[in-house]
Amino acid sequence: RSTALVSFACLAWLFAAKPLANLARGTVLERVAEGAARFKALVALFASAVLATTIAPGVSVVGEVPQGLPPIKLDVLSTEERVENMLPGAALVAIVVFVSSFA
Repeated sequence: RSTALVSFACLAWLFAAKPLANLARGTVLERVAEGAARFKALVALFASAVLATTIAPGVSVVGEVPQGLPPIKLDVLSTEERVENMLPGAALVAIVVFVSSFA
């Protein structure tokens, strides 16, 4: 529950930063508001870190991280299966590179 609250608060900040900076024009807080709006993602990241560690300690940041390296295994796909699996992605990459060469 607290994870969702912190997430919604960060989203609200990301959407409201620019309008709040526009409201602060001509006031004492104009430079602070412009800086906060310019670096709104960084401000949201910092604020969520502070919220997660102080106000809402129940926020789950990362689950359990496995230790060590994954086991080494051989790929058992045949050549035909590899081509079938990789061909659509390879074709999309080729199309994107071809189209971007005209830009």
